[in-house]
Amino acid sequence: TIRETVENASKLLATGQLDAEPEAQASLHNTLSTTYMNLGDVEQGRKHIDAVKKMVADGVLPEGAEFAITLARSAESYSYGGQSKLALEDIERGRKIADALPEGLTKRRVLADVVHEQACIYRDGGKRDESIEAFESSLSMRRALLNEGVMDRNQVAATLNQLGHLLAYRGDHAQAELRYRKALQLRTEENGPEHPLTASVMHNLGWLDYKQQKYDEALVHLDKALIIRRKALGDENPILANQRVLRSTIYMETG
Repeated sequence: TIRETVENASKLLATGQLDAEPEAQASLHNTLSTTYMNLGDVEQGRKHIDAVKKMVADGVLPEGAEFAITLARSAESYSYGGQSKLALEDIERGRKIADALPEGLTKRRVLADVVHEQACIYRDGGKRDESIEAFESSLSMRRALLNEGVMDRNQVAATLNQLGHLLAYRGDHAQAELRYRKALQLRTEENGPEHPLTASVMHNLGWLDYKQQKYDEALVHLDKALIIRRKALGDENPILANQRVLRSTIYMETG
């Protein structure tokens, strides 16, 4: 399962086998922090973020590409916790580091990630127009990298997913559905139909159906997502609680 995979990677870090390779160590921490937060476990994600920050503070890791990515993840975790000032500080620091990187593929990949997170910070601060503009910029960069074969579909899907949210809240349901369906296609191609990341987009389609009072369609999407997530994450994951609340709301509203 996904949980077993990340736990095994965490054990690899704990063995100290990567201590002589700080860039590789930081990269694995970044991968794990992203994975944990995608699974809804911000606390575990934060542990890996803080580990990279300590590497930089101790002089083990330079303030380069991997640290810029760490700061983007850190801003995301602070934003989840409502700590907007800390989120803004980290994303601005990350953007400054990314802008200063040498021109090339690494800079493009890091900028795409950091700009995506900037868009999230704008969104959480109520700046929806700025957020949509930043997400569109990140999406353009990520699509170009995907077409070059140097970025996986999940990252493009993540930006499409976020654009879907904003467009839905703006009332542009048709455009939101287009973004969600493209994200679902990409995640299905990258991970398969039974993966929790695929299920997250399926859940969002169910939420969009609910907003449009398409209750039967909503329940189909939500039930599929719930089955996949329970199998992959277990019954106690907080993501499942949120999904059950939405399903219960639909049943209450439809009698």
